[in-house]
Amino acid sequence: MKSIKRHIGQFLGLMLVAAMLAGCSVIQSVTGGTSGSTSSTSTAASVGTVKTITAVTSVTGSGSTEALQTIAVSWKTSGMVGTVNVKAGDKVKAGDVLMTIDPASAGTAQIEAQATLSSAVKALDQLLNPTALEIANAQKAVSDAQTNLNNLLTPTEIALASAKQAVAAAQSTLQTAQKTLANSKSTNLTYYQEQVNLAQNALTNAQQNATVTDIGSLPVQLRQAQSDLERATNVYNNAKDAFTKCPACITVWAYDRMTDWATAQNLYNDAVNKVSQIQIQIDQAQRSNSESVASAQSDLATAQNSLKAATTGPNTTTVSVNQAAVMVAEAALKDAQTNLDDLLNPDATQIAVAKATLSNAQDALDTLTNPDPTDVVNARAKVAAAQDAVDAYTLKAPVDGEVLAVNYQPGDMASTSGAAVTLGNRDHIRVQVAVDESDVGKIKVGNPVTVTIDALTDVALPATVTWVNPTGTASNGLVKYTVQVDSTKTDPQILLGMSATAQIVTSTKVGQLAVPLAAVQYDTQGEYVNRLKTDGAFERVTVKSGDIQNGLVFVEGNLANGDQVSLTATSSTTTASTSSSSAGGAGGLGSLTGGPGEPPSGGPQP
Repeated sequence: MKSIKRHIGQFLGLMLVAAMLAGCSVIQSVTGGTSGSTSSTSTAASVGTVKTITAVTSVTGSGSTEALQTIAVSWKTSGMVGTVNVKAGDKVKAGDVLMTIDPASAGTAQIEAQATLSSAVKALDQLLNPTALEIANAQKAVSDAQTNLNNLLTPTEIALASAKQAVAAAQSTLQTAQKTLANSKSTNLTYYQEQVNLAQNALTNAQQNATVTDIGSLPVQLRQAQSDLERATNVYNNAKDAFTKCPACITVWAYDRMTDWATAQNLYNDAVNKVSQIQIQIDQAQRSNSESVASAQSDLATAQNSLKAATTGPNTTTVSVNQAAVMVAEAALKDAQTNLDDLLNPDATQIAVAKATLSNAQDALDTLTNPDPTDVVNARAKVAAAQDAVDAYTLKAPVDGEVLAVNYQPGDMASTSGAAVTLGNRDHIRVQVAVDESDVGKIKVGNPVTVTIDALTDVALPATVTWVNPTGTASNGLVKYTVQVDSTKTDPQILLGMSATAQIVTSTKVGQLAVPLAAVQYDTQGEYVNRLKTDGAFERVTVKSGDIQNGLVFVEGNLANGDQVSLTATSSTTTASTSSSSAGGAGGLGSLTGGPGEPPSGGPQP
């Protein structure tokens, strides 16, 4: 707390000078609470009142207004600027297009970026939204793999029976091939003669069958059908002529019967179909008989040739062919036997492969129905990167705001260094004020602030301290610290760069005792005041003085609100209004108000 002694001396000196200038003689002794003599003056001792007030201490600093949020929007690619859609002062919304790159100057890069984006979007969509066909195919792959594994581990009875039948068939084929090979190597004429005899008998049987068929009942049936067709034709023609002559008739006499037109037509059509059917049967029988006879004749010729060849000894070509047939039959038998063995005793490697195939198929299905989050993140990252590459050719506003500066015009070459457009938000004002090192220690983040604009006397904005620079800057022997003050309110009159003053409230104390400055006296025992008692006498009360503001000094001591204290001068003193206030400034003095909750007003005091 500050000592009041120096202030008392200054106060008495000012009062003496004032009295001399006014031609008045004012003499008053200031004693230290003992019964001293009082000079004979014409003015009685005046008194002041002890008050309880709310003390607000503040620090004042100055700076200039700036936007709370300033964003430099820069190009992410190069090229020639094609369009510029904004100018300084324009209001923009997030996403608004500010500038574009001329596609002609971008070359194929922009086309490739768009293609990459399309591919990335398609890949992400396929990952998140597989088609029903893709899922169905994946499910079938799982089912097929599961069936294959099951068949390996537990083959079905049908599969076993089929494999055993294949082995038996392969054995029979091999035996036949071996017998054929053996016969081709020998000159057993009896075997070949038997083959000739068998072929001759087969030919005779075929010829006899053909003869029997030719003299069967089909020709008789054909003649009867042809006779029926002739009669039906006569009925049809007579009916046609009769109905032509009598269109209103329902039935007419035709050839050998009464008939209507529909019956006559059906009789004729049935007769024609009957003749055609019998003729087809005859043709088929004759063709079948001919084919059977021809086949039997061919077999007989083959047998006769084989008999003739056997009389000259084994044919090397035939033996070679039959040997190859035996080798093929042996390989087929081996494959059939291996297949049967695999069913009965599946190979461990085959089981492992089948299990792996099933696992891969299941993984593929799971990926379709429940994609891996990492894959989704990577796919989205590729889309985002591709989108950024496409967006690089269009400069957009990242947030709502006001255009503060435009640094390109159409035809300029874009650069990734520096801001193309600067955006700001004047809905919130910031002031960075310089504060002396003697006062900065009193300031904390969160302190309330009142910001006034030097050029706008009617504007005052509530604000808050948001940052205190821990590093000071020395200039002309003085160290200043930057204190950042932000206001969530603004005024349309406020422009960026205007000079502003910030009054930062550093402390508020409710119920602070204060007395007029002239009430505090000093003697060898220290500071005190003379309090007026009820009997009209004064008593000494020891006090400890503090900050001074507007003629009032804060004190601590055995005083109460409303006490009367004597003043050391006869002239009137100005007491603080309950609504007055000021900033402490370099002197660190506080402001006074009449009650708690009232905002400070006024300016800094000398």
